[in-house]
Amino acid sequence: MIVHAHISPAKHEKCILFFNGWGMDCNAVKHLQSSDYDVFVCYDYRNFTKQELVFDSYKEVSVIAWSLGVWVAEQLLASHFPKFTKTIAINGTPQPIDNNMGIVEQVFAHTLESWNEHNRKKFNARMCGGNKQLLEYMPFMSQRSCEEQREELQFLYTAILNNAHKYSDNKAFHNDKPQWTEAIIGTKDLIFTAENQHNYWQNRTNCRTLPLPHFPFAEFQSWDEIVYIV
Repeated sequence: MIVHAHISPAKHEKCILFFNGWGMDCNAVKHLQSSDYDVFVCYDYRNFTKQELVFDSYKEVSVIAWSLGVWVAEQLLASHFPKFTKTIAINGTPQPIDNNMGIVEQVFAHTLESWNEHNRKKFNARMCGGNKQLLEYMPFMSQRSCEEQREELQFLYTAILNNAHKYSDNKAFHNDKPQWTEAIIGTKDLIFTAENQHNYWQNRTNCRTLPLPHFPFAEFQSWDEIVYIV
């Protein structure tokens, strides 16, 4: 079951449902403030079902998804997308294992096969844009165990490929995919390349290109900045 953490202190009339990236926890976004929104963080995708997420008490609900969280959000919330005020994808696509519109499959598989403490540090450096940036961004990095992250990546790898094979020839599915209202594309992303993100999002939604690494949240102080940036 996916972890849902409520990280905002006050009750508002609007909420953000944030789908975190693989292997992360609340550290990634706990510094972000909001004057308008309650914020719920979803993470730990080692296993999930298409569960109902009930937010009927809110006048407005927006979805923000980062990295592999973009794919997870689609799996869980596809039928609800028309109800949301905004749906914003950041440095990710709904085809996350794809040589042209996601992460190259060979690279994804190698990351899974070689995952250990040493390679986690290397991956985090790439995610942040370099070793110098990693040192600055350490407070944002996940405290979850290396083994938990490997289990999560294994589950996602299998689920994503199974889903892709299931729907590859189903034209009705492709015509009925959720419509994201915005995509934020980081030009310094070394995980989901900006080129592959553009390949997916062009002609599908409004795109905003920013000089961000794969981990973008150190550049923001509030959720409101992200919601209103596009």
